[in-house]
Amino acid sequence: MRHYLLVLSLVFTATTFEEASAQFNSVPVFYDPAPSSINRWTIAVSPAFGINDDSGKNFAFAARLSRSISRLTVAAGVSTLNPKVPPGDRDFKIQFMGNVAVRVLPSPDAELESADYTAFSIDLMAGIGYVSLGPDASELNIPIGVGIAYTIEPESGGIGITPWAAPRVSLRRVEFAGVSATQTGVGFSAGVNAGFEGGLGFFLALDWVSFGESTSDSVTFPGVDPLTIGGGIRFRWGE
Repeated sequence: MRHYLLVLSLVFTATTFEEASAQFNSVPVFYDPAPSSINRWTIAVSPAFGINDDSGKNFAFAARLSRSISRLTVAAGVSTLNPKVPPGDRDFKIQFMGNVAVRVLPSPDAELESADYTAFSIDLMAGIGYVSLGPDASELNIPIGVGIAYTIEPESGGIGITPWAAPRVSLRRVEFAGVSATQTGVGFSAGVNAGFEGGLGFFLALDWVSFGESTSDSVTFPGVDPLTIGGGIRFRWGE
């Protein structure tokens, strides 16, 4: 049983896209800010991998759809997850997420006054994600954080480049065989995005999160420090 609990503890990391924080297992946080919009849609797909022992070296493939209206972005997504559950076997799981983000800086008026869109972007982000890992095993993740980016998009078109960072705090609720525990942690991701005129873009990120040990009903859920990497492609449309 303890071996199975350790496996459960190895399959968590959070994720983000389009100014918002998501919470898929084994997928990094992606932060991809854009100028405030009247009505903009974004679709993205991203494979991701765990790269250290604490990540479980899982594989995930995520798809997300988001809508931005003025300062607000909401998103929903679905992802595959292939953890080693039970130990030694690859098992196919489906996970779900939803998130919301609010633009703090710059203001919409400041963006309209800029010839080239060159600005620091700051967004407050929060979300929720869920995955069932078996008949009596599940995981609920709630990350809350901030995205900080510097974007340069030339007026004449071409490639826009955005380096970014996204620190966060995370809550994780793990249940197994009638036993449950809540773990708290801190995380940090960083990456770079490239966007083309017309809405096509690419992104890459590295993510680290650390959860402390938690004990419930004499069962210990060990602390873990998973490290994941992922990237993908996105497309935006709208005003």
